[in-house]
Amino acid sequence: MLRRQQKDGHLLGFHTATPRHSNHRFISPAELEQSLRDGVANLSAVSGKPPRLVRPPFWNYNPHTFAAYQAHGLHLLLTDLSASDGKTWGINGSLRRRSNLRDQLALIATQIHTDRMPVVDELIPVVVTFHDLNTYTARHMQEYLQILLDVAVDVGLATDAKPFYDQRTALERAALQRTLSDPLQYARLPGIWNWLWN
Repeated sequence: MLRRQQKDGHLLGFHTATPRHSNHRFISPAELEQSLRDGVANLSAVSGKPPRLVRPPFWNYNPHTFAAYQAHGLHLLLTDLSASDGKTWGINGSLRRRSNLRDQLALIATQIHTDRMPVVDELIPVVVTFHDLNTYTARHMQEYLQILLDVAVDVGLATDAKPFYDQRTALERAALQRTLSDPLQYARLPGIWNWLWN
């Protein structure tokens, strides 16, 4: 799958390389180090260069894991909007996907209107997360993307003529500008994770 994604032009980033999607905060430093070594090596073999982005399992990190990521050249990328579609068993669609994405984008619009979002190549990149294993989301991706364009209009945001990145280099450049530079910097996490970790 990774090779296919690379061939199709996607940008590969690090998420986890543990046997059971372990929370990096709750494994030993040695296990985390081995996981990072293995994952970076695997992704490097597929893409021809080491990954530069990491999104930790369960959105959870601390100064120790942050430092471990940095030691491997990984920059922590979270999200502005999440479809909250991460269930992989049972019901995995959402009847609130439109209102949910609209509410989250309204918060981002406030930051954009007060110049608190970085501009990259004359654009303001907004990070949106969809769950990688959710077949419902995969089958409805065009609908999700259309919802994003619709709710951008609802909250008064203009979108570029090409509203989604389709060039790996430009995507990576924009994503790197949205990474956290400080492990203690407050970051709003999606759904239950914000309540749980913050």
